[in-house]
Amino acid sequence: MDSSKIKDLLNISKDIRILYVEDNKDARDTMVVMLENFFSDVTIGVDGEDGLAKFNNSTIDLILTDVNMPKMDGIEMIKEIRKVSKKVPIIVLTAANYTDISEKTKKFDISAYLLKPINISKLIETLFTTVQKITLNNRE
Repeated sequence: MDSSKIKDLLNISKDIRILYVEDNKDARDTMVVMLENFFSDVTIGVDGEDGLAKFNNSTIDLILTDVNMPKMDGIEMIKEIRKVSKKVPIIVLTAANYTDISEKTKKFDISAYLLKPINISKLIETLFTTVQKITLNNRE
């Protein structure tokens, strides 16, 4: 990973409010530490129901979510979020078969898919690209 990409992400991400939804505590704790390096406002959901509730009660600019979760899976959560907001970017994290997940979510305008275990370079690149789009859209 190019260190300039990390610096670029740091320069444009601080005002972005991110919702991170993950049911696995160890994965969640590790990712939150990293996300808090880039984003000053990280909201955490522990499953789809919690993520949806936090989305509905907060102003969120970007969603990063797992798919396989108890109570409400990520796909159902995304479906409900899209009823409220068609434009908030969503990055899907999955250990499941990418083809199956992309087929199930294609109608929900997903910004990106990342396979678990997460490649940090790919994550930073995806976050940079997505945050850059958010920043440009906010200027319009």
